[in-house]
Amino acid sequence: MMTKHKWSGGGEITDTRRLSTLIKDEFDREIEIDDCGEIFKVTRKQILADALAQMISTGRVVLPDTRDTDGTIIPGKHFDCSPNNWIKNVIMFLNYIDPPVSNVRVNNTVQSIIFDKNFAVPKNEEVVIDEPGVVE
Repeated sequence: MMTKHKWSGGGEITDTRRLSTLIKDEFDREIEIDDCGEIFKVTRKQILADALAQMISTGRVVLPDTRDTDGTIIPGKHFDCSPNNWIKNVIMFLNYIDPPVSNVRVNNTVQSIIFDKNFAVPKNEEVVIDEPGVVE
């Protein structure tokens, strides 16, 4: 529930907490779900984590049935990802939870590191190594 505060103009304004804080608070709140006739309390964060795991691993999400405040069961939603959307979501999710390396620790013997996806040895050319660590 949002708290109300007085402001200098005499009217009421609502809590000025950041939206991200309000959303996090709601994700930590428990709701009741119906799992094959048994009622469980879980956080919205748990439901989100389960849905993401389902989407990443199967391309299909089945959200649980929930209970309304009057006890009425609200059927959960079911949806499938197209192959293109599935791979886009997998890449986006994996980049978020396990981002590509942007920092590299090097010792004092490393002179430089090149991060360039277009850097490669041209085709039909050989790399000759006469002695360890020397490329001609």
